[in-house]
Amino acid sequence: KKKKKKGGENGEGGAAAAADNDDKALAKIAKTLEGEEGDEASKSSSSGLGEDDDPFNDEIINKTKQLASAFGLNSEQFEKAVMDAKEQYKTGEVPQDDSGVLTFWANSIILTFLFGGLAWAINHDYNGAFTKWFIQMFPNEAGTLGLIGSG
Repeated sequence: KKKKKKGGENGEGGAAAAADNDDKALAKIAKTLEGEEGDEASKSSSSGLGEDDDPFNDEIINKTKQLASAFGLNSEQFEKAVMDAKEQYKTGEVPQDDSGVLTFWANSIILTFLFGGLAWAINHDYNGAFTKWFIQMFPNEAGTLGLIGSG
């Protein structure tokens, strides 16, 4: 009889050895990851940007002030923006912007005029093709609009 080597090429011995190797590799990866998480935790605590720390430190404020001046904000506008950001950070509430309603209506009007212009151009250039399509696709609505003659 021939002896099968543990971890041989064929048979269950090879599968068992492969499984052992996989377990060892996973354990090694887990240990490595645990070490990295510990390193990251020490890095974040040393940088002063942990969860409990204030993200509005002097370094960040100075960098942001330089950026604000590049965008043309004066110091009063910048201070208001910083105060608003601090309040949002503390409360977790973001103020609502009402300009979205105006934008919605402006976009709706523009799209309506563009669609109307397209329908007019198709009717004008192709002998009423849009009207014929509309009557075929929406007969009840076309009747309500008076596009279908009675009779």
